Amino acid sequence: DWRALKISTCVFIAGLVVVLALIMIPGSPLYTYQIESPTNPGQMVAAEVVELADGQASPKGSVEQDGLLLVPSANIFPRWVKAIVPLVFIVFIIPGIVYGVVQKKIRSDRDVTRLLTDSMAGMASIIVMAFFAGQFVEHFKYSGLDKMLAMTGGQALGQTALPTSLLLVAFILMTMCFNMFVGSMSAKYTMFAPIFIPMFMMVGIAPELTQCAYRIGDSVTNCITPLNPYMVIMLAFMKNIAPKGGMGTLISTMLPFTIVFTIVWTLLLLVWVWLGIPLGPDGHLVYPPPN
Repeated sequence: DWRALKISTCVFIAGLVVVLALIMIPGSPLYTYQIESPTNPGQMVAAEVVELADGQASPKGSVEQDGLLLVPSANIFPRWVKAIVPLVFIVFIIPGIVYGVVQKKIRSDRDVTRLLTDSMAGMASIIVMAFFAGQFVEHFKYSGLDKMLAMTGGQALGQTALPTSLLLVAFILMTMCFNMFVGSMSAKYTMFAPIFIPMFMMVGIAPELTQCAYRIGDSVTNCITPLNPYMVIMLAFMKNIAPKGGMGTLISTMLPFTIVFTIVWTLLLLVWVWLGIPLGPDGHLVYPPPN
């Protein structure tokens, strides 16, 4: 409904303007004053306003600005960073409620609660997977198995003297297979990172290159893994074209794309490494292994 979209968009823009005003207008609750660092001249750091009692001397490193006495803040981030979660929540929840009211989908507070519950129900699989992945990682760190496997695997890889290209291809294939059983990208990476990043660093592969290979293996199989949380949405769109189609039809249709994407992205990565082009600013391809 265009009418509901127009009204909710106006409310969203108004809320965004209010948030920006709170962040950028001096003296507002979320505004962060900045002064020159006393230890690193030319570098600006966050500052806090201090008030002195009668006869109290000014703190060391304080600067007077706009009639205010400022001292370097112990917080390295601006004030609005601490409030980013409630800010994002408020900016989006208000236009959403306005849209629901205009569309007559929200008639009471019970409707808001029901819609919020339905939205969280769609994220249930990710939340559950993140919980168990967090427990797995913490127990892994506590037992020291991550360091043991990283050191043992790194030494084994160093002794085999396999080329970097072969290691990257093997890691991509392993990620593709693992993606068929764990759909969450972050959950897989929290399990892979403590093991494979230090393991590959010991044979001279930079963490940036390891993550790049991981993202290739994770992305190309997203369209065929049954555990993809968006598989239901893909099936719903496919039903518009093939009403009798199901999961098998979708996977068989997308499998050729997966094969082509795997070959193209892997070849692109290998050529990129062969040319020695950095992956980005300070995105190194090699890492000096420990002696």
